[in-house]
Amino acid sequence: MLSLLCEHPDAEKIFAMSKRYRIQFPASDTEKLGQDEIFFTLIEDGEAKRLRFHDYDEIYKRPGLYEQLFYERLGCNSPEKVADLLQRALNTVREPVTELRVIDLGAGNGMMGEVLKREGVARLVGADIIPEARDAAFRDRSTVYDDYYIEDFASLDADVLDRRRVNAIARRCTSPSVARCDDNSTRTEQRKGDRQHR
Repeated sequence: MLSLLCEHPDAEKIFAMSKRYRIQFPASDTEKLGQDEIFFTLIEDGEAKRLRFHDYDEIYKRPGLYEQLFYERLGCNSPEKVADLLQRALNTVREPVTELRVIDLGAGNGMMGEVLKREGVARLVGADIIPEARDAAFRDRSTVYDDYYIEDFASLDADVLDRRRVNAIARRCTSPSVARCDDNSTRTEQRKGDRQHR
């Protein structure tokens, strides 16, 4: 079995992601901590390092630590829950997930994006405020996002919005799935073009 895994093209990534970290949680008094104060201790090379749950830059530098901490140890499963809620909403309005173009705000290392991609969204763009998140997404889930932005979308200025709009139009106009690209093109025409090229 190990020899088969070693021959796998993503063997290095699989081994890196399977690294086990030594994590310790505080013994008590954590109920009084604010959301940004909650921490854990990471033991690396015999040294204890206190990290807050929101020290994403440090967490994302370590392949698999985010998954081990939040999904294995703390039992989170929000990507699956969100995907289920999305599918139910789409079923209600009779829209297929394959028609969606999604921007994953707070994309982090791509766990939600991975679920959305598996569900078949048409286009998926990640966005986060720290470059370590994008680096981790490209390292751990290199085929998930069509694009990834490092931006604080809560405080975009007009210049950034204009640049993003121009870039989005340029990408859309060069896409083989769009027959026409001008200010009069509609979502319906774009969908028709998408269906013709699938």
